[in-house]
Amino acid sequence: MKKILDEYQRTKQPTDDFTWWLIHRKLRLRTKLFIAFILWALFIKFGLNLVFMIYFFEFFAGLSVLYFIILGILKFVSFIKKRA
Repeated sequence: MKKILDEYQRTKQPTDDFTWWLIHRKLRLRTKLFIAFILWALFIKFGLNLVFMIYFFEFFAGLSVLYFIILGILKFVSFIKKRA
């Protein structure tokens, strides 16, 4: 893992994040096609099921709301500690 991280830091472009760099520069064509096939199969299995998509949306919407509530509480606590 350290070797890959060092190579990433040496060869990355300013706009590349790690996932983009890994997919475009390190993975072979077969691996890219395999990942694309897996994502396509998952979409066909779950994406066309309307009930699953609604639950999926609700889960991530709820997770987002929870994240922002916790973030707001932490910023509020930080603000209060700064004022005191």
